[in-house]
Amino acid sequence: MLRYVALGLAVALVGCQGRNVSGPNRTFTMLVLGVAHTDLGSPVSGATVRMTALEPSTAPSSVKVGNCQGIEVSAKTLTTDPSGSFSAEYFGGGAPSYLCLTIEVIPPNGVGLQTRVISQDSLLLGPPNIGGRDSVRIEVILART
Repeated sequence: MLRYVALGLAVALVGCQGRNVSGPNRTFTMLVLGVAHTDLGSPVSGATVRMTALEPSTAPSSVKVGNCQGIEVSAKTLTTDPSGSFSAEYFGGGAPSYLCLTIEVIPPNGVGLQTRVISQDSLLLGPPNIGGRDSVRIEVILART
């Protein structure tokens, strides 16, 4: 029995190595997992995915992306895999913060599908023990042209 406890502790220590997981300077990660498919359920492979995370704000320097308005904290461009899946990590630190995430999926040329933009507001990026999100699942359905 003791061997299992020691192994579990070793795994926990390695998982936290180099990362501050408590106090005001803690770090945390939110994983965004998504899938793009047609309205008939077929995966959309090779689509370009633009993900923009904004910290909500109405300051003069804020920008509008999709239905989100705020200060850009991250922008990523990805490509869907053969199953239509995509993923990205967002990192935060210090106090939890809210993000508005906009995802634009641009299908490959000539496949007869329309680009789709969706926004997910009020995502609390922070540790789950205080109500923060450690993962978000997004489904994007592309309509035919």
